[in-house]
Amino acid sequence: MIEPTDLRELLPSYYDGVREMQILMDVENQGAKQAADATQRVKDNFYIQTAHEEVVSYYERFYGINTKADDTLQQRRFRVLVRMISQPPFTKHYLQEQLEMLGTTVRITERPQRYQLEVETSLNGRGEVDELPYLFKTMVPANIEVISTNKIEIQAEQTIYLAHSATYARVYTTTNDFNAEYVSEAVMNSGNAAQSWSVIATK
Repeated sequence: MIEPTDLRELLPSYYDGVREMQILMDVENQGAKQAADATQRVKDNFYIQTAHEEVVSYYERFYGINTKADDTLQQRRFRVLVRMISQPPFTKHYLQEQLEMLGTTVRITERPQRYQLEVETSLNGRGEVDELPYLFKTMVPANIEVISTNKIEIQAEQTIYLAHSATYARVYTTTNDFNAEYVSEAVMNSGNAAQSWSVIATK
């Protein structure tokens, strides 16, 4: 981002406190800001990832891309980018590079005896997965089946409240065949995993 210099800082101290010069510098600063914004806009439009709407619209017409009323500018950029990277020559390494350039981690597994290509991605933007079939259609040979999986990892921090509960299990066995001790267990399942037991002797 281009930040224009405040022209008042370039004035010699001779003009300190001169109201007319301060007003003139305010006007000049506005012009400098407009020039900096225009220059930054040109730089942004060099790359489709940062291009403004008028440039994206041009590429949409060029590639024959149909847009939807609720499409965001980021979605439209993504579609144009998919069309731009679908250029030969095509290799597995090139496919992986282009998918990674779209902002996703990629794992590609080849199964040549089955004529299959397993592709695992992690695209999480709305509508991004819908563009993958076009990419595969233009880059992968027609005799190879593409098995595409998109995994989205979501991390969330929540508090889980557990109700206190207890389950008791008691088993009693008596016999007069021999003297022994038998255990009667009482198990309590709760949030703090407390357990208790007792021993009953029979003779």
